[in-house]
Amino acid sequence: PSPDWGSCWGRRVKGRNTIGWDGIGLRGKRGHLFNCSKYKQALGIGDFTLDKIRPASAWGKKFTICKSSFEEGTPRSNGNIICYTDGSKNKSNAGWGVRISCNRDEPFEFGGKLSKDSSVFQAEIFAITKAAEKLLEVTVTDDDIDIFADNQASLLALDQIQYTSEVVGNCAKLLNELGTNRNVSLHWGKAHPGHSENEKVDKVAKEVAMATNTPT
Repeated sequence: PSPDWGSCWGRRVKGRNTIGWDGIGLRGKRGHLFNCSKYKQALGIGDFTLDKIRPASAWGKKFTICKSSFEEGTPRSNGNIICYTDGSKNKSNAGWGVRISCNRDEPFEFGGKLSKDSSVFQAEIFAITKAAEKLLEVTVTDDDIDIFADNQASLLALDQIQYTSEVVGNCAKLLNELGTNRNVSLHWGKAHPGHSENEKVDKVAKEVAMATNTPT
């Protein structure tokens, strides 16, 4: 499927083409690692890498990434818990939003702001992380949980066999905890094609990004 070029870039690594978000970007699309590097150079801070960890094994996941959803992009769920997540970025800040429906009850939503140097990718991952935190509180054993995100890069990052990003590793850790005694599946839903729940969570993410409160 076509990648979400707003969050991932084609790269050539050791003679092969890959697709993945490197936190740096190119041209007018710059990520958090590029901005952090620029600022630390201006401050004269020593050479270190942010949002990077030693490669950590990601075998034995207790959640699944539904690859078939990448082809269709239409949210479909058989679960009793349905969750939509989204990230947004404007010129000033980034924001994330979550919308959850338990057992077909009226959905509830919440969100938060990230700093202006956060990337859309980080906001998308952070939304999934916060969703997992809340789902640990409001769900019970054997619940069937479907989580929808409109960013393929974030789902592909969580599907890797090893993690080198701290934010991705933290997100996977919570998803594994959630999936210990629940059935957890993550799906891609195409952005803004008229799906009401996706549009509502997108609105949450955009509103908190524009808010004047301090980033979370």
